[in-house]
Amino acid sequence: MESSATAWELDSDEIASIASEDLNANRPNRWKGPKSTWRTHTEEDRLLWQSMKKIEDQDLSVHLYNAFALKRQAQNPATAQNLVVKTVRNP
Repeated sequence: MESSATAWELDSDEIASIASEDLNANRPNRWKGPKSTWRTHTEEDRLLWQSMKKIEDQDLSVHLYNAFALKRQAQNPATAQNLVVKTVRNP
């Protein structure tokens, strides 16, 4: 298999089968500029990913708290009446 970027058939599974070291060095869409410029160009995407991850983590914390409340309620229903957190989701 040739390792030159021009020999790659982009519409096939060939890229998926190329060793990752070779792909990293020769892929057709590889950024060749300074790392700082790439970080500047992708800053908005990275911030979006971070905010989505934060929302996902918050949802997990609510889920874990509700799981705790359900467990507590199973042990003693009288002590767990006010433990369940209700969330409102915007459509």
